[in-house]
Amino acid sequence: MKILFASPDRDLVSSFKLILDERGHDTLAAYDGTQAISACENAADIAVIDERLPRTDMATLYKILSSHETPTLTLTYSQSGGQNTLPYPFFPDEFMAACEKLYSENQTKRGEST
Repeated sequence: MKILFASPDRDLVSSFKLILDERGHDTLAAYDGTQAISACENAADIAVIDERLPRTDMATLYKILSSHETPTLTLTYSQSGGQNTLPYPFFPDEFMAACEKLYSENQTKRGEST
């Protein structure tokens, strides 16, 4: 699975990139909205976007991801998050389960639409 991971927290990105890479995933890292938008052209299977991402209009970023049919998991500080959100703090196993669920749901949806 190719995952775009966008967060201003470089330590968080590095840590989860290691975890994802060890599990055989290809990780695209972005630290601001401009980098995340550029990375959208690399056809990620899913995107993980930190709600604190600087230098972007989040609505524009989500619109671009949607146009590429890239399902998105939003990392949030709100405990009342909606669908496809993961509130901080979270553990690697929770993160991986959320990513795998999102990917699986998207694959099922694509299978149903073809």
